[in-house]
Amino acid sequence: MDRVTRAKEIVDDYLRRQCDGEQVDKDQLVATHAALMPELGEQFRKLQLIRQAQLQAQSADTNSSRAAGPLDSLGGSVPPQPAPDSFAGYKITRRIHRGGQGVVYQATQEATGREVAIKVLREGPLAGPHEHARFEREIQILATFNHPHIVAIHASGETAGHHFFVMDYIEGQPLDVFMAQRERSVTETIELFKQICNAVQAAHLRGVIHRDLKPSNIRIDPDGAPHILDFGLAKLAVGPETEDVSDRALTVTGQFVGSFPWAAPEQAEGAPQRIDLRTDVYSLGVILFQMLTSQFPYEIAGNASDVIRNIITATPAKPSSIRTEVGDEVETIVLKCLSKDPDRRYQSAGDLARDIERCLHGEAIEAKRDSTWYVFRKSLRRYRIPLAVAMSFVLLIAGFGVAMSVMYARATNEAATANRVQASLESIFTELGLGAASTDVTVRELLDRGAERAAGELAQEPEAKARLMHTIATTYLRLGLHEQAASWWRRIIELRRTVLRNDDVALATTHASLAQALEWTGYYAEADDHFKRALSTLRRASPRPERELVNVLTEYGGYRQNKGDYGHARELVAEALDIVRSGRSVGERTMQHTLFVYAGLLHDTGEYDDAERYYREALALARRNAWADGGVEAGVRGHLGLLLKDKGEYGRAETLLREALAAKLRIFGKQSVPVANAYLSLAKLYTDMNDLAAAEEPCRKAVELFTRLFGPQHRHTARPLTLLGQILTKGGRFQEAEPLLRIALEIRRERKPPGHWKTAKTESILGACLAGQARFEEAEPLVVNSYPVISSDRGPSHRRTIEACGRIIELYDAWGKPQEAAAYRARLPIADQSGKTNLPTP
Repeated sequence: MDRVTRAKEIVDDYLRRQCDGEQVDKDQLVATHAALMPELGEQFRKLQLIRQAQLQAQSADTNSSRAAGPLDSLGGSVPPQPAPDSFAGYKITRRIHRGGQGVVYQATQEATGREVAIKVLREGPLAGPHEHARFEREIQILATFNHPHIVAIHASGETAGHHFFVMDYIEGQPLDVFMAQRERSVTETIELFKQICNAVQAAHLRGVIHRDLKPSNIRIDPDGAPHILDFGLAKLAVGPETEDVSDRALTVTGQFVGSFPWAAPEQAEGAPQRIDLRTDVYSLGVILFQMLTSQFPYEIAGNASDVIRNIITATPAKPSSIRTEVGDEVETIVLKCLSKDPDRRYQSAGDLARDIERCLHGEAIEAKRDSTWYVFRKSLRRYRIPLAVAMSFVLLIAGFGVAMSVMYARATNEAATANRVQASLESIFTELGLGAASTDVTVRELLDRGAERAAGELAQEPEAKARLMHTIATTYLRLGLHEQAASWWRRIIELRRTVLRNDDVALATTHASLAQALEWTGYYAEADDHFKRALSTLRRASPRPERELVNVLTEYGGYRQNKGDYGHARELVAEALDIVRSGRSVGERTMQHTLFVYAGLLHDTGEYDDAERYYREALALARRNAWADGGVEAGVRGHLGLLLKDKGEYGRAETLLREALAAKLRIFGKQSVPVANAYLSLAKLYTDMNDLAAAEEPCRKAVELFTRLFGPQHRHTARPLTLLGQILTKGGRFQEAEPLLRIALEIRRERKPPGHWKTAKTESILGACLAGQARFEEAEPLVVNSYPVISSDRGPSHRRTIEACGRIIELYDAWGKPQEAAAYRARLPIADQSGKTNLPTP
């Protein structure tokens, strides 16, 4: 493992531990891994810069100070807290805790001398309306309780601009600290656990779901009685819920609705709509497991994705395998709580407490051993996330098997071949390990093992094997595993060459599929060659396969468009459009896609009126066909909105872009690529309108989503980082913009081919940022050298080229070099010779 990769892993683990509420000393961590400097320090620096951008994602007030939270130790500023004498009638003694929502102080009520705790809502960018609503909700929830084992609230108010409330101060220790003091018998342990369940049940009876049950939120007083604390993340099981992006189980800012080691699968999946009373039951099961064994039911170390996968898919260990004193009934109760399927858990903490009571009295418990049928169903459920992907592969294979059976029914070996296909499918299920005794595997392992087994089963049937391998490659492509997809398509090509003519239509479509995968992985010259091979074969075929030809023409046209070869791209897509318009049968779905691609090409070349006409025709087709779900329509709306933006019709553009965002949120969910792109589109619109305050909020949300979905070093993440840097540069916030632009530039230089125009665009914006700081000598090569790269790729009249030229003019004007500025001003179209860069955004 290289040093940079190891440094990234250490930072990932550091952030995960902070998400779990652990206090981690960054300086001590750096000292421990001093041999990894400076790589480790650089990773912390990048994390700080990106996270500082993300911390403002939920707030339109971008000039306010950043909020306290897990990233404080990375160097982020912490908003000032109220002075100790700010709380009338109370004297602050010490700070007990600083968490994601606020700070808790120990205080004395001066009138009574009673020890209390005061929770103060954090202020700053993350303390927006949702956080205030949550804080108020916690106050309302606590006010309804009157239970000896739930903390009571006494007062609430606001002081020095900070919201606060006063509650009982519980002297004692967190549950895990209390349990670690000495070993307790199983009976003692479940006696204490029963009291905890009864307290949680008091909340459940009032329709309150805690959502963050863990040992640190359960305090044991000096008498050994438990008290449930911190309802800051609680929600009502029934009734309106304040909409809040932080209700997702995990966000890349480090906030977490719940805590990783104790989270239920529905929390880890980021599905707030599925969270109910049984979510708390699962957390209680983890707590009981930990109380009995001092361990967790599955591995919770590693990066966030590994932990999430374990929560969702890993079979919990049996407590008796760790501690032999744990009896059969207690183990059954624990494992029932830890069922991945909420229907198989206890339905409330009260049901759990009653079974604990039966166990203590030697009575038969309600929890029953799972039936053989449920073992099978649970195996499927345990692989919920892998199967969501792998089943598309399996179902496609199943469909393929049926098709193969029909095809071979025409041959004399019908029965034998059908039996071989059936046996192949059965062996795939066996190999995937879907039985009760199977071990947990990753999505990649499921697909890799199943794919190789499936291909091997039909080694003696080249045509059948080739078609099945195509299904495998398509599945890899849908997973975003482009290199693996390319590898399989290469194998298909080699296989087809041994049994089919080189002009075979199936071979041609395989070349086109390989070209798409190669384009994604950056092998542009090879991709171009495979597109040409496919196109040549399909044009020669007789009879000509119209649908396949149209698909390859549009895909190749889109590829040439992305390379800046607009003339060739137009020829290709226009040929496809002629076939579509000719009345030859290609299907309305293919027609809609061709119209959409052609509209995008016209849009990119500045032919806005014609582009709008084709977009609207594609939109009409999407609206009236059952195959076009809402996502297709929302996608066209988004592109049409960007077109109207470029035409300067900002009002109509905003309406369409917001409609597209709303539809994508509804269809794809908050944490999705279409939603990330929708936020980015809105940010581009407001940047063009020079409404920088409005642009910054959706851009920061885009940064947050792209970072979560693709990772901080992915080429897609460079897009919102570059735009955010541009927004901040336009607003004169050069010192904030510079580090973001440098990160984006580093990503693009590493991930893009040499001389790519998008890398040049980021260089140009960074140069403008440096020029704004009067660092002219540093800025000059960036803005000057990037300009011909952009011009060559996009064309001299393209809006991105004009914008890059404008940055050079601004540099020389500010530097006091009028002759140099005039030379570049002469290159601008007459309407743009001011050289100002308030031009359309990329």
